[in-house]
Amino acid sequence: MQISTVLLIEANLNDGEKLIKLLVTEAYSIHWAVNEHDANSLLKTYHIDAVIIGSLKDEAQSVWLADSISRKFTDVAVLLAAACNDEVDKLNTPYACVNKPYDTDCIASLKTCNNAPSEKKADDGVIAIAKASRDLKKMAQRVASCDVSVILMGASGVGKEEFAQYIHEPSRRA
Repeated sequence: MQISTVLLIEANLNDGEKLIKLLVTEAYSIHWAVNEHDANSLLKTYHIDAVIIGSLKDEAQSVWLADSISRKFTDVAVLLAAACNDEVDKLNTPYACVNKPYDTDCIASLKTCNNAPSEKKADDGVIAIAKASRDLKKMAQRVASCDVSVILMGASGVGKEEFAQYIHEPSRRA
């Protein structure tokens, strides 16, 4: 995959500026978001080839965002950034991981990054890496086999519609 446009999702301004300087020297077109909402707006507005997810509230949120982006934008490569090798190992994700502080190794990872959809998609189309996501997926599968009404609650953009579809499609009501 030839990457020319990169979206950086980084709340830490110092880290973001360092990576942008590296990306500019490599002639990448760059968009920067400091939160998920801004990132989704940019992904819908511009053609983005790759996303680098840096500092958010915690690693689980970063992995959740990577899952969300890869589901909605299947042709976008996703890289996760972590503060040290131990954190990268703990993430245990199908995404390429880069270490912080950002350096030229990050650029090398970006050049070789290829998150093909076939590598990221689960058989049922739902990716659940974090334990809480796996538990939610199991609960949704159990609910789908019952004739009950379900209320899905959550903040905007967390995937309620996708889970509603996930529950509805295998149910007898479909």
